Amino acid sequence: MGNQMVSTLGEYGRAAACLLAIREMIDTADIDGERNGNGQAHDIFDTKNNSRMDDTPFLGRLALEEYRERRRRSKYFESNLFGEPAWDMMLDLFIAAVAEKRLSITALCYGSGSPPTTALRWIGLLEGHALVTRFADNLDKRRTWVVLTTKGDRAMRHYLLDRKNRQRQLLPSLEEFPNF
Repeated sequence: MGNQMVSTLGEYGRAAACLLAIREMIDTADIDGERNGNGQAHDIFDTKNNSRMDDTPFLGRLALEEYRERRRRSKYFESNLFGEPAWDMMLDLFIAAVAEKRLSITALCYGSGSPPTTALRWIGLLEGHALVTRFADNLDKRRTWVVLTTKGDRAMRHYLLDRKNRQRQLLPSLEEFPNF
């Protein structure tokens, strides 16, 4: 029994290390893309090769930058001061959708920066508001995927478009303050 528990703990440690490595790759990735099979850089938010809504690539970049800014705050403040796991999850899920990726419950919990039990409660709350939905992985019954619902995707797009428009309005007004 004791050896079995140590083995299980070792597996969790390896899984946690793997998740940390994946999150580090996401956090340090160049948002201008990864290398394709030919060694050329391509942008997962490329507007020229993207048949989705015109603003989708920009909105993906905006969401990614907001997610990264939230992580940068932890350099200056204790991370538990500004906990918004639900918002981090919504950003993470939107970024994944734009990149045509899916997030497992485990990855979403980790990305929220909160303990798994807390993150699971937030996922349940988001699901209760019909912003996200869960579904089982057909290939691995141990894994459950989480994605934005149409309502969640629409809400994120409206928020990010509103933010984009507010930023455009702010830029000309900064010219009024030459020393700013």
